[in-house]
Amino acid sequence: MDNNSKELFKLIDDGNTIVHSDPRKAYEITKEALKLAEAFNNKSAMGYCFINFALIYRSLSNLANWVEYGHHALDIFMELNEEEGIVVALNLLSCAYFHVGLYEDSLINCLRVLDLCIDDNHSFIHTCSLNNMAEIHRITTQYNKALKYYEKALAKAKKFNYTSLSASILFNIGQVLLEKNNYHKALKIFFESYDIAIEFNNFILLGEIENNIGFIHFKNKEFDKAMEYYNKSLEHLETISNKFYIIDLYFNIGFLKLSTSSGDAIEYLNKAIHCAEELNSKHKLSKIHLQLSKYYESLGDFKTALEYYRQYHLSEEEVSSSTMKSKLEIIRIQCNHAIEAEELEQIKIINQKLEMEIESQNKRLQYMKNENKNLRFKALKDSLTKISNRHAIDQMFSRLWKYSKLNKNNMVLFMIDVDNFKLYNGYWGHMHGDKCLASIAQCLKDISTSRHDFCGRYGGEEFIYLAEDLTYDEAIYLGNLISCKVKDLKIKSTHDNESSVITVSIGGVYGNLFSLSSTDYMIEIADKQLYISKESGRDKVTLINTLEDELMLNSINSVNLATADIY
Repeated sequence: MDNNSKELFKLIDDGNTIVHSDPRKAYEITKEALKLAEAFNNKSAMGYCFINFALIYRSLSNLANWVEYGHHALDIFMELNEEEGIVVALNLLSCAYFHVGLYEDSLINCLRVLDLCIDDNHSFIHTCSLNNMAEIHRITTQYNKALKYYEKALAKAKKFNYTSLSASILFNIGQVLLEKNNYHKALKIFFESYDIAIEFNNFILLGEIENNIGFIHFKNKEFDKAMEYYNKSLEHLETISNKFYIIDLYFNIGFLKLSTSSGDAIEYLNKAIHCAEELNSKHKLSKIHLQLSKYYESLGDFKTALEYYRQYHLSEEEVSSSTMKSKLEIIRIQCNHAIEAEELEQIKIINQKLEMEIESQNKRLQYMKNENKNLRFKALKDSLTKISNRHAIDQMFSRLWKYSKLNKNNMVLFMIDVDNFKLYNGYWGHMHGDKCLASIAQCLKDISTSRHDFCGRYGGEEFIYLAEDLTYDEAIYLGNLISCKVKDLKIKSTHDNESSVITVSIGGVYGNLFSLSSTDYMIEIADKQLYISKESGRDKVTLINTLEDELMLNSINSVNLATADIY
């Protein structure tokens, strides 16, 4: 190698050394090296300049340029039949395809590397490629295959004293065991990786390992130990100001504090969200929103769960859109680098992959729509009675008044209260009380479903029932029907009196949206009629007709249900 070539390759090495620590300076150095390589017509040097550019764009998360320069380097090294350069370029491309989710392409490039790495040549790239093979199998949940390749990678790393790489491989093995819920073995592997990371002062790896150890203690309900390791992780990651890795840590601390009812739990979850938004990490943001949605769903707070699921849905759509854009860009690059004899067949394969990817995206979006629909349904249902809750009732009234100009139908609104429910609860206990409310709710639901009406739980032992397009006499009949159907449930009030069953008192208001004027007015009048039913001895329907003279609001049309013939 002549002096010019030595100086040129030294310049390339200088750029390569600072690719991760100062990618912009590395770019300037490599740009200068490429000019010299072109002037000397040194194609091998040009190939390694392209490798540097690919590494720089990898560091900057610019996927398209990462792949573009990786292919430029591969084309040159293939032309020169330079094996060292080929394996480096293939390994870089494999990582790029993995990053964007093109696992099949990533796997193909890994296999090409392994085919070239025999008899311990290119040992470092060989070790990296084995690790990458394992990562592909891990991300596709083929855990046994993943462990097999990790073990091969670890054996080779130990053989050639790639100690720092050994720590990363051990960490990856621990991740697989963690995903398989094998916490005991995962903990042992993490500590083995931890000892090496301490030796090399690798703060990022130390922070990640401590976060995972803390998570295992959290799963084992060893909350103090979990917090101890979370704090260690926080110290290491804050030292290097690495916000990307700290997102997961804040998230884990937040959930630990939720589990221990600590007051600052939401503060840490908000920190996780803030960091994810600051770094525009939609993938991590969607994960946080999904877990918060599941958490609030488990508490029965479906309204909050739905809001977080909506945010998760939006983040996922952005991730999907960005991922699809990257994949299309990579496919375009692959087409541009397809060589003449293979071009047609290559394009056919690429089209097949694109069709499969579109189908996969459609399935995932449909799944998300179904989940969103399911959670929206839960958010509008009362968790105990499974009929519409107060939030759904408010929405119903909102829709009613929104289209009031189009709705001229007469309607009735009933307020329904379970008679002597507190006494029933005290006598039978809360579990029977809940069953009683659920049975009455089901009764109301059966009636409303058959008639296409609306019913909901207004609160406590109080229900609401709305029916449209009926006469005043039909409204009275409906009130009587509801009361009799509840009595037909034959829910015993006490053991002492076999004939004593649970009854309901009903107050109602009849009219249309012009005579009723507002939701609050409807409820106020219906509630007053309910009070009259209660004061009159319970087990009655009291209904007022607002379509009659204003004085009718002070009169009562009360029917004693004990003698009413409704059949």
